[in-house]
Amino acid sequence: MRNSLMLFALAAAVAAIAACSDQQQPTSPVTTNGAGRTVPASATSAASPTGSTGAQAKPTDQVGFTQLIDVEGPTTMLVQGFFPVTVTCPVGSQPISGGYTIPAFYAPSVTIYSSARVGNGWVFGAYIRDVGATAPFTPRVTCIK
Repeated sequence: MRNSLMLFALAAAVAAIAACSDQQQPTSPVTTNGAGRTVPASATSAASPTGSTGAQAKPTDQVGFTQLIDVEGPTTMLVQGFFPVTVTCPVGSQPISGGYTIPAFYAPSVTIYSSARVGNGWVFGAYIRDVGATAPFTPRVTCIK
């Protein structure tokens, strides 16, 4: 038992030293080129329609998303009944989340029955149940560009 524990500790130490070495190995898929040498698979990619090949065709300044944009739609005064309220993202961006503001005084008379991404924006379904009641409703959408 003691020998196997020492063997495990020795193997763990060797793995840690190998992982911290200065000789870094690529973790990307590899293939062989025409000369029989091993190269990253991205280096042998076919040319794109614009003439770029492999990893060079990717934007170098973009990692994940680059910008979140919060858009506040105009405040709409709701009256009794059902109302769809839409707020749209700027061109070139996509909606990822929606929200709204209703002042607390008006909130008891408003029911939000839907909130969903539709096209390039966010649509809310609002319902005022009280006859003669009104409520200011301000829609918001968060967009990613």
